[in-house]
Amino acid sequence: MNAWSRNSGSAVLSLIFAPFVLFSILASVFLTPPFQVPDEPAHFQRAIQVSQGGVRGVMFGVQAGGFLPGNLQKVLHVFDDIPFRPENKATPARIDALASVGWDKFFAFQGFPNTVTYGPIAYAPGAVGVVVGRMLRMSIIQTSYISRLANGLVFLVLASSAVALCRRGGLFLAVVLSLPMTVFLAGSLSEDGVVIGVSALVASLLTRHQRSVAWSWKIWAFLGAGFGIVAMAKPPLLALSLISIFLVDRRELRAAILCPIVAAALTFAWLIWGVSPVKVQLLAGSEFSDAGQVRYVVTHPLAFVFLLANTIQAYGDAYRSQFIGVLGWLDAPFPSWFYRAAKNILLVSFLFAFLVPRGNASPKEFFCGAARRTGVAASVLLSAIGIFFSLYVVWTKVGAPVAEGVQGRYFLPGACFLVLLAPRWKPFRVSTTDAAIAGVATLGFAVWLTCVFGAFTHLLAVRFW
Repeated sequence: MNAWSRNSGSAVLSLIFAPFVLFSILASVFLTPPFQVPDEPAHFQRAIQVSQGGVRGVMFGVQAGGFLPGNLQKVLHVFDDIPFRPENKATPARIDALASVGWDKFFAFQGFPNTVTYGPIAYAPGAVGVVVGRMLRMSIIQTSYISRLANGLVFLVLASSAVALCRRGGLFLAVVLSLPMTVFLAGSLSEDGVVIGVSALVASLLTRHQRSVAWSWKIWAFLGAGFGIVAMAKPPLLALSLISIFLVDRRELRAAILCPIVAAALTFAWLIWGVSPVKVQLLAGSEFSDAGQVRYVVTHPLAFVFLLANTIQAYGDAYRSQFIGVLGWLDAPFPSWFYRAAKNILLVSFLFAFLVPRGNASPKEFFCGAARRTGVAASVLLSAIGIFFSLYVVWTKVGAPVAEGVQGRYFLPGACFLVLLAPRWKPFRVSTTDAAIAGVATLGFAVWLTCVFGAFTHLLAVRFW
């Protein structure tokens, strides 16, 4: 099955994948009414702030946010009647009515505490879209579409490159990057699409590492910067940078350890300089306290273990659905058959990556490889635990038995790194049977993408129009 380790197999996947992603992003951009993606108004505000040169936010009294065009609020909440009310729809007339709302020269403080702490780099594509829209004298609502397109095109480049460059597990990576949730986020004002795209590209580059050819410290530093971009947006994902030290042998360890060092330096520099000055308590009430929750976890470590189990038991099904795709403000699910099919496709594509004969791998190499993959799995698991911990701290009552606020989409960046669990060794030769199976898998992938695109566009049309 080494066909998937060759550049030709990855190139074929990429050629199938790229057009699908392009059309799916266009569907997401134009079939999703304005601000109908989770936290999209706040993401737009953060992108506007970055486009104005506001790398970090400001405090105004007890609120965190920034100074933005004053009439922005006339646009952000016009469609607030749509979420969780499926009988309410968008119409072209409602959108056209906003075309007259241009960019105000008067600036006023606006609060967006949930996104102001996110690193600015992942917002760069959306910010460029804002700059372009304002230069072309577009209205605010028209600029929001340009910003969506900019995010989507950057994701397209990152994701297609990742699929093309992937040396193992490429089919699974392509499936993850083509999930409805992934492309829905990619074609939105959220920075999540960029974060997923960067994660996929870093994971793909790591699949090309060979222990027989040591990489320079510059390459590891570059990959560390990629991990840093991801962690500046989602700090729990910093744990993923530890993967680098499990992929190398002792002679390359000194260079590879630079990867998590660079990632940690970028992340903690942002936490100190960009987050700490504008960090506020997101939820009001005496029962919510970030510091109090941290103290509770430190003094009750065993309770946190049970909390993880309780949370997964209570919300596991919801996480799986949200990972695959629940559109809108998590109020537009797919039919149950689609989730069953997607779950099976994910499982089959993941197992497909392991159908590689041992070839010329010695028993020692076989077991060393298993140990390294265990380290990779532990890093991905640690990042997932970090997600639960962060949401338990900022979005959950102190001492609660389950973590609130966790969504399945948060695990998409970490899922990209599961390709590194696939074996790396090559067989002596690729048999005709191997090539035939790879061809069938490619055809099956194309059929699946067709089904996804049909279900995706149909749901958007039915839910919103």
